Amino acid sequence: MTTHNGFTNLQTTVQAFCREHRLIEPGDTVVVGVSGGADSVCLLHLLREWGATLPIHLHVAHLNHGLRGPAADADADFVAALAQSWGLSATIGQRDVARLAAENKLGLEEAARHARYAFLAEVAHLVKAAKIAVGHHANDQAETVLMRFLRGSGVTGLRGMRPATPLPDYRPRHIAPKAAAPLLIRPLLAVPKAEIEAWCRAHNLTSRQDASNADPGFLRNKIRREILPLLQTVNPDIVRTLQNTARLMAADHDVLQKEADRAWKFVLKSQTPQATIFDRHDWQVLPVAMQRKLLRRAVAAQAGTSFGLDFAHIQQALALIKTGTTGKKVDLPHGLHLQLSYKTIIVARAGYTPPPPNRPRLPDAAAVRLKIPGITLIPGSRWYVHTNLHLPDSLSPAELRCPHPWLAYFDAAVVGRAPTLRPRRPGDVFFPFGLQGHKQRLKDFFINRKIPAPQRPHVPLLVSERGDICWVCGRRTDHRARVTAATGRILSVEFKQKPAKST
Repeated sequence: MTTHNGFTNLQTTVQAFCREHRLIEPGDTVVVGVSGGADSVCLLHLLREWGATLPIHLHVAHLNHGLRGPAADADADFVAALAQSWGLSATIGQRDVARLAAENKLGLEEAARHARYAFLAEVAHLVKAAKIAVGHHANDQAETVLMRFLRGSGVTGLRGMRPATPLPDYRPRHIAPKAAAPLLIRPLLAVPKAEIEAWCRAHNLTSRQDASNADPGFLRNKIRREILPLLQTVNPDIVRTLQNTARLMAADHDVLQKEADRAWKFVLKSQTPQATIFDRHDWQVLPVAMQRKLLRRAVAAQAGTSFGLDFAHIQQALALIKTGTTGKKVDLPHGLHLQLSYKTIIVARAGYTPPPPNRPRLPDAAAVRLKIPGITLIPGSRWYVHTNLHLPDSLSPAELRCPHPWLAYFDAAVVGRAPTLRPRRPGDVFFPFGLQGHKQRLKDFFINRKIPAPQRPHVPLLVSERGDICWVCGRRTDHRARVTAATGRILSVEFKQKPAKST
């Protein structure tokens, strides 16, 4: 850094930082969030000076949070007058933050932040600005890293604030506006607070003092006024140390993010606005650290943010996945839950039901009588059943061993002339082919085959004229209905699907 008139030349430093991170480009329209404090006034002054040589367009935005009465009104008037005196357009807004906090069950500090970023995004949309500049500086970064450490955070959180952040990734989706996402930029992020104050003194820049910044009830203020000064007695350079921690975590995060991208593609079965679905078998080979990252990403994919997803939520979810209790659920923030099926891990809204697989399914408890020979339609679907009768010598052994799951051959005399398709009933049993004539409860068969519970009532069963199950359709035939040397006629039963109508 160079010096000018006894203090650091912030203009050179900030311009270099902006170029390094590509924060501001020629021709940009930038909304500048100005609270009236020294940091935001310094930022506006620096960008205005730079704008004299770089073709950028600035628009001032200030939000009155409605929390400090006449003092807040005076701040708004100060910012409006400052913008006018510097020849800049401005938007001054007001929000009832106390009401927002009550409605969304947030603390005042959090609600104010939500309101502020939503307002800045709205202003950016109105003036067609792709970027929003705010006055966060190096001391703010140190406070943020320390605050996240105290609350409990991993690599992602300990990166602190980033030089540039897409606004929807920063705030919950239900607060942010529906407009196109602007980029939140922090040109002063590498600048210590002392240098900002020195710049303001050198250029005779007046600013406002927000009394709430001294309120020890806010965690950030407590960190700023009590915890950081205490840490400075142990490490006088604690601000720079925490800055370096943020840079180290950011570099590590970038590496982990690339690994997470690969892991996501490896375990993801499907991604829709309704659900994120992972393969359970593939999931088991991932390191726990990667599982945590993917769960956080899945929540963000469904809710628009992972804000509010804490360590306890993730541990509960991982514990459920590890126990493998199919059908169980864990509640997650934003009205989401994680649920296990036999083969998948589902992150979705509460009440989500996976779509049925594309296979024959009975719509209700009514039985469907089959035509022999002939074609029988399955109500409410494009599926139908084609049956035919054959002489034993008309089919080769290879044909009888047909591997197609939806075609099966039976002894016609065992099945009878009036077989039906019906769903399961309590107490159903059959004699699965391959078990040497041993009986099995249908319920146990479904469990052993890992057929999800929601699908079981819709699995069609081919039932003989006498009422015996001859085929758990698509899965296993019955030993008693098999074709033998004594079979006089063979019945073929095949499920087929009519082509979908073209649109």
